[in-house]
Amino acid sequence: MNKVKRWQDEAIDDSIEMLNDQIHASAYTISDGWIYYFDNGFVDNEIQKDRVGLYRAKEDGSDKEKIYSDFQEQSDDTNKYNELCKNIQLVGDYIYFVDYSVKGLGKVCRINKDGSDYQVISKYTASNYTINEDSNTIILCSW
Repeated sequence: MNKVKRWQDEAIDDSIEMLNDQIHASAYTISDGWIYYFDNGFVDNEIQKDRVGLYRAKEDGSDKEKIYSDFQEQSDDTNKYNELCKNIQLVGDYIYFVDYSVKGLGKVCRINKDGSDYQVISKYTASNYTINEDSNTIILCSW
């Protein structure tokens, strides 16, 4: 993952910090100095199953912690690990995401920021979604 620093009269070449060694993210969001991301376990053209999960780390890559890893792999090899978790968003104390594993079946799910209390919260599958905090609703885009 590449991190683009906030612009502060620096040359463009100095504004990018490489975090590839610390963070492998196929989906992520950033909030309050933390990166919340899904690591699909794909490293050096191999799947490392023990890496697969939702993580959080400080923006500089420090304090990395796996917070959720109960993604049950698909039987279909095309989505086996690469796309188990997409569209990560933080709202309040929750991390929302689309769980494409056998457990979530492509539905919008949520967990607490510490990784506890997994809940499937949509009745239908979703390719994308938006959360309207003012009206406390989720708008789904299905296929």
